Amino acid sequence: GAALEGTVVDESRRPVGGAKVVYIGLGADDVPETTTDSEGRFTLPLPPWSVNGVQLLAVADGKGMGLTWLRVKQKPGTLRKPIELRLTGGGMIEGMVTGRDGEPAEGALVKVVVDGQASQRLLGPQSNPWGIMNVLNEGRFLDPTAVTGPDGRYQINGVPPLAYRVEARHGLEEARTEEPITVASGAIMTADVQLGEGGTIEGYVMDSEERPVAGARVSARPMDRRGRGWGMRQPTARVQADGRFVLRGVGDFEYQLWVSASGYGGASEKNVRRGSRDVRIMIKKL
Repeated sequence: GAALEGTVVDESRRPVGGAKVVYIGLGADDVPETTTDSEGRFTLPLPPWSVNGVQLLAVADGKGMGLTWLRVKQKPGTLRKPIELRLTGGGMIEGMVTGRDGEPAEGALVKVVVDGQASQRLLGPQSNPWGIMNVLNEGRFLDPTAVTGPDGRYQINGVPPLAYRVEARHGLEEARTEEPITVASGAIMTADVQLGEGGTIEGYVMDSEERPVAGARVSARPMDRRGRGWGMRQPTARVQADGRFVLRGVGDFEYQLWVSASGYGGASEKNVRRGSRDVRIMIKKL
């Protein structure tokens, strides 16, 4: 049958053996994938149906990833030029997660999250942050997570060059780095995260008769543009039976809170800062 041929190379255009090559974004389970030979060459069957466009991904341990967009025409006898997939290279992010008491937090889940706006600002519009973000979010081909050891330390390897924030979760506590961390290929970056340092907003959601609205959804959006953008997580929470909610992982911004619940009109509250403990929001039954 018809096939796609190509080579995977590193940043210096040296062939990379053992790289995984796979189509992504096709939304199917039986997507063809293969591994490059010692000369970096691969042959991959065409997708099992005609598609206008498909993304081809190559990943190799510690060497980052390569991503290209292809148009695939299923015409018999079509001559296809070999594809070259060039890997981005990869850096390392390491650091320590500590609890509110400053002691190492063992077993915290740490994740690197693409900061798209910072990436484009620092690296220019060709940096393709959303393509890399999609691959990291999927987590199947390049794992952006680590778990801290007994000393609270973590290490994430092969991180493609972009700007990131680092998030850590441990039990109900979570926090993230305030400033973006820019990763270059071959670089080792350090990002320490302290959990529970005032990173919450607490309050109540009631109806017009002062009854709790259990199950309502509360989300927080930074009012400052610096706190928005791709990859910037917006804290969300569910309202408990007593009407109380706790938003965690809140950054050092002023937030606008939005509340929605089935059968109720929406409501919002502006200029709420992290550390607020008694925000009261009233929503009306429709």
